[in-house]
Amino acid sequence: MMDLCSINDFRYALSAIAQSFVSLNIVEAQSHTMLRSYYFAECEVTLTTGPALIYVPLLPDSMSRALASKAALFEAADGGDMVNLMVLPQQMNCGFQGGRCSVLVEPLPSSRALEEVLHVAGRDALLAGLEELKRRMQRYDISHNNLTPRNIMVDEKGRFWPVRQYYTTRHYGGDNKAFEMLHDLICEHAPMVDAKALIPDVESSAIASRGSLKEGLRWVRHQGGVGFEDEHSKLVIEAKYRWASDFMEGRAMVMGDDDCMGLINRDADEVIPMKYQIVEYDVKSGNSWVRSNGQWACFDYGGVQLTAWGDRPDDVTLDL
Repeated sequence: MMDLCSINDFRYALSAIAQSFVSLNIVEAQSHTMLRSYYFAECEVTLTTGPALIYVPLLPDSMSRALASKAALFEAADGGDMVNLMVLPQQMNCGFQGGRCSVLVEPLPSSRALEEVLHVAGRDALLAGLEELKRRMQRYDISHNNLTPRNIMVDEKGRFWPVRQYYTTRHYGGDNKAFEMLHDLICEHAPMVDAKALIPDVESSAIASRGSLKEGLRWVRHQGGVGFEDEHSKLVIEAKYRWASDFMEGRAMVMGDDDCMGLINRDADEVIPMKYQIVEYDVKSGNSWVRSNGQWACFDYGGVQLTAWGDRPDDVTLDL
């Protein structure tokens, strides 16, 4: 059996932690942070040992890439200079398709994402942290291959910690253009402030976390709920959801406190009412597959039901 799962499997596992994970001690899952890349789905969780990112494989070769990255990171992680990337084989029960899949665990240091502190942290301190990261990666002869402000955490001492390291490879140099981009970004946006005031206290901010800007909006966890803000950090959709996806072609999947899902547009109108077990929007077709009482139906871009409730076709794949 191939080592992979689906978005549905992951979402269900996070809602039923005790029954879904074999030995991973998850205290809490921040379900609103669930995202996907090409190879993995991810979520921020709190383990008994502290905060972490967990990843599950979405493609047949996802785990082989992760194992290669773990090998490349071994010396740096063992020396405490990189966040460790742990592989837990056959760890998560896949409720919808059966079987189990492996889980990647990436413990998070006490830190905030570079994209969150870029406009408030000291420019000189951030540049120093960037240079120190460059020296560290050169020392261990590795490349992250996806260094972005979202994939770098900054601790209270200004040290940079790359995360989402499943693209990491041996041999330094793959991040040269990224380092140039990050240098220019810091010089353009970071203020000239006292280096002692490097990182604002995480607890002092009403913003717990935020996503990346997509179609001019990004989800943000604010005052205990999830809403959307624009490129100027202005809240434009009320923070009233438990979880929300990025906007895709003017649509975003959302979940309420009762765990029911729906689909909204940029005006926060419910294109598909927030009353279903699962809503999966397909960016390619503009249609959504919706699950209610164990049965599925397809809805179009405007929220009109296209098919009767029944079994979901086996050949349906969604680009989430």
